[in-house]
Amino acid sequence: MKPITTCIVAGLQYLIHPQKLGSIQETINSDAIIPITLLTTDEVFGDVEGILQLFDSYDDVFTPDFGSILVEKPGGNGSHGASVTAREVYHLDLVMALEDLAELPSGPYFLHGPNLHQAWRLYDDDLGAFTSGVIPDDLAQPDEFQPLTSSSFQRDSNSIPVPSRLYHPRPSPRKPLSGIRVSISDTIALKGTYTTFSSRAWKSLYKYASTVTSEYARELLDLGAVIVGKTKTSQFGTGAEWVDEQAPWSARGDGYGGLKGGSVGAAAALSGYEWLQYSIGVDDAKAVPDKGIYSISPSIGNMSNGGMITTSRFDRPRLFSRNLEGLLGLAAKSLGVETREFKFPTKILFPADLVSADETQRTALDAFVSSLQDFLGVQLQRVDVGGTWAQYPPIEADNEDMQTYMRLVGLTAVDIETELTRVGTFSLMVNPFIEATPQFFWNQCKSITELEHREDIRRLEIYRKWFHEHIMRITSAPKAQNDALLILPCGHSVETEHRDEAVAHWPVRVPDGREVPAQERQTPPGPHVFNSASKPTGRALDRPKDYINRSLAPNITPPNAERSATAASVSCLDDKVGVARSPRRESLELPHTKYRVKSFSPRESAPLQGDYPSV
Repeated sequence: MKPITTCIVAGLQYLIHPQKLGSIQETINSDAIIPITLLTTDEVFGDVEGILQLFDSYDDVFTPDFGSILVEKPGGNGSHGASVTAREVYHLDLVMALEDLAELPSGPYFLHGPNLHQAWRLYDDDLGAFTSGVIPDDLAQPDEFQPLTSSSFQRDSNSIPVPSRLYHPRPSPRKPLSGIRVSISDTIALKGTYTTFSSRAWKSLYKYASTVTSEYARELLDLGAVIVGKTKTSQFGTGAEWVDEQAPWSARGDGYGGLKGGSVGAAAALSGYEWLQYSIGVDDAKAVPDKGIYSISPSIGNMSNGGMITTSRFDRPRLFSRNLEGLLGLAAKSLGVETREFKFPTKILFPADLVSADETQRTALDAFVSSLQDFLGVQLQRVDVGGTWAQYPPIEADNEDMQTYMRLVGLTAVDIETELTRVGTFSLMVNPFIEATPQFFWNQCKSITELEHREDIRRLEIYRKWFHEHIMRITSAPKAQNDALLILPCGHSVETEHRDEAVAHWPVRVPDGREVPAQERQTPPGPHVFNSASKPTGRALDRPKDYINRSLAPNITPPNAERSATAASVSCLDDKVGVARSPRRESLELPHTKYRVKSFSPRESAPLQGDYPSV
């Protein structure tokens, strides 16, 4: 790891990239740090003021202070420089040109002693969206990266380094993302950096940097993109409590709106930082992380997940942009999508058996569908998915209705081998802390046999094939018109959830000294619904023993305690999963229900099965 030097210029924080690019002819103090502007001979003896003003308006790294001292590139005649400009002019002697560049680009640099270095501006991560900023060890061929986790000079936050926009040539067919600043998810491998999973236990167990770069990150680098940092994910991609790490702050409203999903860091960073152009997250595409940005996820199996540490077979990269045009450009260039022969869909499908329960959401969806129909010139077709299944069921279903046949496939068809290995790896530690939500899913994995898992995967593939054939009518025939567009009324309510909402009601003291519990929801044993991305909490929750099945207020009616504890259901509308609960104290506690607070009991771990795959 190379030593990092930082400094302040005109009140702004800068990082001096450790790679030496050249040296000047003049002799100066070896410890001196001088901001300079590198120019060609023609630029030095031309309209210097105009060039510097252009740099200042175009580049967020350049400031007028860099223009106080100029360094002339070699190859020109600088003998009369002092008479042409009032600025001091140094002359570059030894040059280590970067790949694909005939000469070093004009722009802001630092002289550290007589040596020339790139200037990288340090931005404060005020939203807490990043796990760390990164810089490449080699500017010409970025292969290995160095994480930058030092705090800001002025605030208690990480600093994210970005290079000057002047260092990179214009986008070309060979490098269409030249100079584009991109962040990647914490779970995307980048050589030299670390994956944290927002877990202290994980970080203490895996202390070694990654030795490889993921295939998609490598593709971004080859296309000329600049990876500036890695963004936070919820714990193991499924957590919602944010105990070991602080959740990213939202750039919307007062900042206290709750963010959801595995790509919360990527969404928060792009929403709040104008200096970032795109961000790449990794999640299962169920939750919308933040408002005001656009995202797209490739279909499962359409791109390699090599080098991405995922917790579910449904996890895949999600590309974020602040506008649709930029999102199309990023997807087309980085995913190899051909847009020149693109044809608009000729069918709009809407599942009639899925209806949003939120009136505001339905109104917005109806307006969107109306605009889409006008734009495409086609009418909406409502399809009854369940009815179509009943009329044309797959042979393998053996006349079972769709809900019965699919059961909990969406919940249990996770990558059980990876999950059990990860839980088993944690068994090497003594009671590693795991948030309630990932603990719930891991316990589900431990309760599923390999035979059950294989059966669920088989049913999922059967359903996928049936859905393509009877709903989307996708075919592999030559010149087939596979151009149907399906609209899903999914997503969360338009009501904002705030991160400071209470998750438990504490006892209150009355004048006679007695403590009585505040009003809280009583939940007897039975199947109940929880929201995997609901209200954050940092404590384990346990039901109060003294008040079970007791109404604390006239308007509170406990649910039916006689319901079966084995029932379970899955709702596709609002990402809520119904699960069974046992009345025993040692049973799995569901997250995000309002119980009284109690300390954690020791957690069980599955036996280690094989080695965890290296990253």
